Amino acid sequence: MRRATVGTVATAWERFHAGDEPAGVRGEVLTSWRRSRLSGVDPEHVQPPHVGADPDTELARVGVPVLARMAELLTGERACLALADARGSVLWRWVSETVLRTTLDELSVAQGFCFDESLVGTNGLGTALETGALAVVRGSEHFVQRFHDVTCVAAPVRHPVTRRTLGAVNVTCRAQQTSPLLAVLVRKLVAEVQDALLDAATATQRAVLDAYLRAPRSGPVLALGPGVVIADAAATALDVDHAQLWEEVRGRADGDVVLLGDLPARVGVAPDAVTLTVTGAARHRPAPAPRDDWAHWVARARALLAAGPLVVHGEPGTGKTALLREAGAVDGDGAPGPLLVRHVDLLPPDALRRLSARPGVLAATAAGPDVAARLGARTLAVAPLRRRDVGELARRALHVHGAHLAFAPDALEALRRHDWPGNLRELGVVVADAAGHAHGGVVGLDALPPRLRLAATGRRLTPLERAESETIAAVLTECEGNRSAAARALGISRSALYAKLRAYRL
Repeated sequence: MRRATVGTVATAWERFHAGDEPAGVRGEVLTSWRRSRLSGVDPEHVQPPHVGADPDTELARVGVPVLARMAELLTGERACLALADARGSVLWRWVSETVLRTTLDELSVAQGFCFDESLVGTNGLGTALETGALAVVRGSEHFVQRFHDVTCVAAPVRHPVTRRTLGAVNVTCRAQQTSPLLAVLVRKLVAEVQDALLDAATATQRAVLDAYLRAPRSGPVLALGPGVVIADAAATALDVDHAQLWEEVRGRADGDVVLLGDLPARVGVAPDAVTLTVTGAARHRPAPAPRDDWAHWVARARALLAAGPLVVHGEPGTGKTALLREAGAVDGDGAPGPLLVRHVDLLPPDALRRLSARPGVLAATAAGPDVAARLGARTLAVAPLRRRDVGELARRALHVHGAHLAFAPDALEALRRHDWPGNLRELGVVVADAAGHAHGGVVGLDALPPRLRLAATGRRLTPLERAESETIAAVLTECEGNRSAAARALGISRSALYAKLRAYRL
């Protein structure tokens, strides 16, 4: 098959951005262009964001010395070697010549800058991490025009034990110096880094890997050790708590068991590891008992109520009213039993005095203990959601919409990272909406709102950023996704809107 020339690809790039579907472009490149356009990447105005890089990771500690040794052999080859983490953020860079270094500095191919495909469009690092495979992006195949003078070849680095993607190795050169040997070089570098990772693996990791490789493949398979889990795709989709699973299987003998109350599996015991082969479908799993302190709070509220008035305080949406109702309160006056008063801090002083003389008063407030002192009441504080078991509470909320539903691991991690300013009330809204976007019973990261997807990257929005992102999302919805109209409605330029869409992952 005839390879497209640089001029052909450049013409195709122009046609694509004019709205046509061009011919003469490799399928994987065209698919990446489409993803980049859907992500809102501006092909003419984009700046890789500086998100920082952690040099003290397993990949950096092991991979940098490997690449540094190879760099000595490439002196004079007019090339750049780079190592990036799983986000596409550059951890380390080596450049063979000053002129190329200047070019790459201008393109932000430097430590701490992120080349996630959804932010920067089609590029070697970002596309390799997006697809999980070797990516060759030559000159005009880059989605963003300013990268058309270089070629990037990259491939993901997977941990040889856990198979988790740790990052990627990248080689960059000028577009006119592109060579088929670059792909060979990148594959060799990745292999050497992965070999070094295997050499550095702990004895426990090796034991779990050996057990996983020997396990029978008659169903979903997991291998577990203290702090180490290796699972195939089918086992990963089960969305079980691996720490809880390890505590349940450690010390067991070989044989058939039912785990976590409903998961049939065959246990295989190996030195320093246990393998599980799932032998059947899980039976109906009721909502698990909360690993939260709700029951303790209810019992405590009942005990305090027996001794006199009680004020429950905490942030809005933490479940104060629900707690008091479960403890035995009723709404309204004149009914038997305790009286529940919400927003007691808004009452005038004379009303507070009358309440303080009535037996069995329970009050919910966000104001804190000062109101309790004025009522002569005892207090009970309800912790905000960010200091509670968000994962467990999210699962319970999801099971209300279907016992078969489960969160994907990345979605669950995003829920745990979010700071939940709206507490349980916000969680209920998010989970209800996400349940309607589940695929095959699994709620993935893409089912969550943008502010939570951004939390999955490790960065939390400030209150001002959160307000801005929600405003932009609302305006986009009103404009039916038309970004030009949304930019006009927001009173900002289209390029500024694109930058905010990338930053907030909208």
